Amino acid sequence: MRKKKHLSAVEIRSFSKRTNIIFNILLAAVALSCVLPFFFIIILSLTKESDITTYGYQFWPKHWTFASYEYLARMGNQLLTSLGASIFITVIGTIMNSLFSSTYAYAISETVKSFV
Repeated sequence: MRKKKHLSAVEIRSFSKRTNIIFNILLAAVALSCVLPFFFIIILSLTKESDITTYGYQFWPKHWTFASYEYLARMGNQLLTSLGASIFITVIGTIMNSLFSSTYAYAISETVKSFV
């Protein structure tokens, strides 16, 4: 009978240091590509409108303003109406998608029965 090999420690497999650095850089690039657009939108909302037309989009605007948020505060009723419409369409779309997907899934899961 064959003897079992005795393990004194658990073997841990890992990447080389160079490969680990490359993966970290790649992961950081992907994370930045996901987070940067959100920061950019927030900065654009705080940029003076005339600066956007004059200088274009910038990560650090020349003049900061809360004018867009003041406009949203004045248009509160319209904002709530738009939000309600978005929620309504999302809920109805989700219900319809679930209904159609489940009926289709039921139809393709059934075995074909002979009528003869």
